[in-house]
Amino acid sequence: MAVTKTILIIDGYQTLLRLYEKEFNQEGYRVLTARDSLEALEKIAGAQPDLVVIDRRPFGRTELEAIETIRKIGGKKRPLFVLNDSPAAELLKAAPWIDFFVPKSSDLEPLKSMVRRLLQSRLQPRRSGR
Repeated sequence: MAVTKTILIIDGYQTLLRLYEKEFNQEGYRVLTARDSLEALEKIAGAQPDLVVIDRRPFGRTELEAIETIRKIGGKKRPLFVLNDSPAAELLKAAPWIDFFVPKSSDLEPLKSMVRRLLQSRLQPRRSGR
């Protein structure tokens, strides 16, 4: 029996969170949603995500500390972080914890495809889309 993979989705828009949750549940994933990284910390108590999809937005010190905590929870098998937006040079410098990028779009297939590929193969983190 296959183990259900857990995805944590952090996005400031409740409507998008509901859409992502529905789409990824239909793909067979366990989905946790949060409007910010502090809420995400509450949601993952006892549930280590395999992958985190996060929207680009201004990250304050508290946000970055919370994200670093999420990264450390898994030890060597930390979750992969996917930025659901287009990469920007200034963001790369400010957020070195991003492993992969996918452009944000009304078409969710590119995001779903990347998540599927990453979770199936559990690729080593690398930067793509530069």
